[in-house]
Amino acid sequence: MMRIMLRTFQKLSNQDYSQNMGGLLRSIIFFIGFYLYLLIIVDLRLIYHGAGEIINFPVFFRGWPFFSEFISRPGGLLEYSAAFLSQLFYIGWIGALVATLQAWLISACVGYFLKAVNYPRLRWLRFVPPILLLIIYTQYTYHFVTVMALLVALLFICLYLGLIKNNPQLDCFRIVLFMVLSAILYYLAGAAYLLFALLCAIYELLFRRRLWVFLLYLLSAVVIPYFVGVMVCG
Repeated sequence: MMRIMLRTFQKLSNQDYSQNMGGLLRSIIFFIGFYLYLLIIVDLRLIYHGAGEIINFPVFFRGWPFFSEFISRPGGLLEYSAAFLSQLFYIGWIGALVATLQAWLISACVGYFLKAVNYPRLRWLRFVPPILLLIIYTQYTYHFVTVMALLVALLFICLYLGLIKNNPQLDCFRIVLFMVLSAILYYLAGAAYLLFALLCAIYELLFRRRLWVFLLYLLSAVVIPYFVGVMVCG
């Protein structure tokens, strides 16, 4: 019996290892293609220059006066960071690398979320957001700030799921963690917090069967912006 159990465990371990290596290889191939497409076909330098068509491309200046305009309001730090990274579009290969890294992180977050909710077979969906980003870039429109907001929200969702994994039954810990992350995220990324709150609420309702936590998280989508935006930032 012990030998059978050991053999079964070994087979499962080898299978998981093979699946992980296969998924990693697919991701590497996909994002190499993603990078080359942006570099050779799209050429993000065209988005940087705009040719009079892209009017929402941000400016960026060094120094405290410019930086201080962003830290005084929710979401300002995200806009500041996006404005800085967007300037790298001026150098084609670096801009393509930044956009590829952004897409890879979004893909990794989606894959982590699907694994956390026990839908690992749907992890192929992690490639959908990068494909949509490619479509956006081929239209030569600027949505880098919005995509950055999405990325930050997904990173906080993964952080939330990762931290509660070790304390699944402690509702008090989950709620305190959610509130702390919510306040930080709203200050950093502004409206992106709403996506974080919505997905966390859906997770608690559908996968944890906690209706009251679901309702509390939805209520926080109103309370947290008021507290941080009005009471803290004025």
